[in-house]
Amino acid sequence: MKISSQNMSVATLKISAHKESNPSGKFLLASLLTFFGTIGAAIWLVAKLQTATPLIGLLLPMVLLIGLGLCTYVFSRAWWVLSQE
Repeated sequence: MKISSQNMSVATLKISAHKESNPSGKFLLASLLTFFGTIGAAIWLVAKLQTATPLIGLLLPMVLLIGLGLCTYVFSRAWWVLSQE
């Protein structure tokens, strides 16, 4: 079986186009950024409101729950995209 160079270049283009449009990597990166952003926001909140302890007690759990919920959503979306490939 003889493979021409034109067929090889078409196959190479298809493979490189598939690698460039990798949505699962983007979702995993977004998940990591969301996770570390949540932790950073919680640390910033504790440092900023050191004197106002009732505010920390109210705001810190909300920040952590919302941020980790977003992180879980983005990670599950990445997992779904990976399972579809």
